[in-house]
Amino acid sequence: MAHYQLDHFSTPKHTACQEICVLASGVALTENLGSLLRLADAFGVKHVYFTAPKNNITQKKVKRVSRSTVNTVSWSSDVIPLDCIANLKENGFNIVALELTSQSQSLRTLTLSQNKKVCLVVGNEKSGISADVLNQVDHAVFIPMYGENSSMNVAQASAIALYQLSQTV
Repeated sequence: MAHYQLDHFSTPKHTACQEICVLASGVALTENLGSLLRLADAFGVKHVYFTAPKNNITQKKVKRVSRSTVNTVSWSSDVIPLDCIANLKENGFNIVALELTSQSQSLRTLTLSQNKKVCLVVGNEKSGISADVLNQVDHAVFIPMYGENSSMNVAQASAIALYQLSQTV
């Protein structure tokens, strides 16, 4: 049997079965902003909340990295993280921070109730998620790693987390 690569128009489309959103708290690099939008599209994320200003999100480089999903994914900018989390909690979202903390559990072992909406919080490339934000989340999770390094790029880590969350929520 011969394999052939599918183009964008013949690739099977799936429907997200749960409501997932992302809060990018302090993410600053244009490459990561664009990558998060592209990931949001890939995983059916309903909305991406950026603390970055709008002019950062609409830069040409973000559009290029996002493969123009900046035009199709629902997003907002200049978000105040604590206000965003409070609003999401009021609307039934479970807030999950992707951060290595003293209370973090493995992403593999995270269990959420069925049909629970979830917001994945990711942080700044250098400093991670602020203590103020971490104090408001429902869960903190980490990705088990086997090398010497204890972290990875925010977009790569988000891809792993979104895949896992899309399987478990």
